[in-house]
Amino acid sequence: MRREIAEPVCRFPSDIAGSGEVKRMLTAMIAEDELLVRIGIAGCVPWAEMGIVLVGEAENGEAGWELYQRYRPDILITDIRMPLMSGIELVRRIRTDDRHCGVIVVTNVENAAELEEVRKLGVSDILFKAAMKKEDIGDAVRRVQSALQNEQEYATGDRPADMQWRHILFENRRETAFKVSDSVSREAELPYTPKGVTAIRFFPNEWMTPALKRSLTQMILRRMEELGACASIDQGGCRFFIWNEVPESCSLSEALMSAASCVQDNFRINMGIVMAAERAAPEQYSSLAPHVIRLLQDPMLFDGSVLMLDALGNFDDPRLNALRNNLMLSLPLCAHRERILPLIRLLDRYPGPLDNGFEQVLMRAVPLLKTLGLSEKQSGLQKMTDQICTAAEEQVRNDLIRVRPEIRLAMDYVHAHAGEELSLEQVSTIANFQSTYFSRLFKNETHCSFSDYLFQVRMLHAQELLRTTDFPVSDVAKNCGFSDLSYFGMRFRLFSGMTPREWRESVRKVSG
Repeated sequence: MRREIAEPVCRFPSDIAGSGEVKRMLTAMIAEDELLVRIGIAGCVPWAEMGIVLVGEAENGEAGWELYQRYRPDILITDIRMPLMSGIELVRRIRTDDRHCGVIVVTNVENAAELEEVRKLGVSDILFKAAMKKEDIGDAVRRVQSALQNEQEYATGDRPADMQWRHILFENRRETAFKVSDSVSREAELPYTPKGVTAIRFFPNEWMTPALKRSLTQMILRRMEELGACASIDQGGCRFFIWNEVPESCSLSEALMSAASCVQDNFRINMGIVMAAERAAPEQYSSLAPHVIRLLQDPMLFDGSVLMLDALGNFDDPRLNALRNNLMLSLPLCAHRERILPLIRLLDRYPGPLDNGFEQVLMRAVPLLKTLGLSEKQSGLQKMTDQICTAAEEQVRNDLIRVRPEIRLAMDYVHAHAGEELSLEQVSTIANFQSTYFSRLFKNETHCSFSDYLFQVRMLHAQELLRTTDFPVSDVAKNCGFSDLSYFGMRFRLFSGMTPREWRESVRKVSG
């Protein structure tokens, strides 16, 4: 049996009495099988004056565990020996995912082994019922409260280092370094440029209480700190983690997905996760952060996945990028290039303006879905992306022409050196053929002349540079083997139907 006293929803944040500072109110619960002791504890602590909400009482360990799972309180006052589940087992279960809950033990147990076991679980105080006074309980609660409030300051972005990163991320401060504090040496200064940003948001439902949200945030915070996050900031209902050195995107994505699965499976709460590319320039972060906050308002953009962004804030899914590269490599080998080339162009406009939500993304994706024979009814961005990639890979696989290894070697060489001066004689040497024979063999094998193939590769390479970099068009032309900018513009328009600048603007406009 348990007694739920107060629902803490809508009580956060609140003024701590007499402090003059706005701080989160803490929550507490009591697990005690003796009714009079339970009533005495509940009545002798001035909870409201201390800014603490007592969320409930439980008369045995099992009811205490149920109450804890519902409210995830900051403070637990418990006995050691209780029916159905001991206080030791209750604290042990809590410690499996919450090392911050402050535990006060009130007991008659004097067995040294039991007391040592409970101490190892990290309790703040052990009070003996026979000797404790009324004020002892209040003093113990105040000590726990003080420790937890110090932790909150650390965890909610009030640390000097976090505040300075806030200036970088949201206020676009231009200083090259920020001093951590007066007591820290110059060696501890922060660099101006963060190497990467990860943001999360919980999508609340009827299960989400403020205490649960705080506990889940602390769990994610600990995981990110283990991976090397150097700062944590609350902004716009989202939690931002800043990286000095970013872990491999694969391991970071896996860790985040694991955490999201844990939250979803155990608490029925969805998470939105955005990973911003580490190649962003300093001035881009101050515009990227508000963009991320807007994205984290739409659950349909996530669909149980991590949303990857490039330096410009555009969707940058690894599998989608791999598909684009595969299409570029495969296009000259496809029997029906007139089908594959429009597919590449449609992919450059996918998934549309993310800021406008999933419905706008779906509208932008409809031509691509129709091209691949996919349903227009989709449940989320990531699922739709996976289906598009699978269908496109299957279409290309069925359309590929098999070529001799020597020709394939020559084609790979062209892709690797598309920005250099290339001639038929030079590439035929790579394939170990005489140039005239190589030219005839190349066309027989690929149904495409060598000059047309080289042209297609260079144009696709130019599109990739225009889409993913801020290089001037003149530099793009040089990187694609064109010394004459006018000739490059004319050839690009022939291939894409618009000038390089028009093409770049169109891709960025529809990509957000």
